[in-house]
Amino acid sequence: MFELVLGERFSYGNHNGEEWLVRFDCDLNHPLAPPPAPWGYEDTQAHPPPS
Repeated sequence: MFELVLGERFSYGNHNGEEWLVRFDCDLNHPLAPPPAPWGYEDTQAHPPPS
């Protein structure tokens, strides 16, 4: 189950219809700065062309 409270929190987890079994909350009140570029995956190995 997902729950979004705009400007407050984003929650996800398992719900049995009556209560949360497990829930993870992401605080939307304090956004994080992105890491300095460049970031992400970098493939440094040569690959054969597709056949």
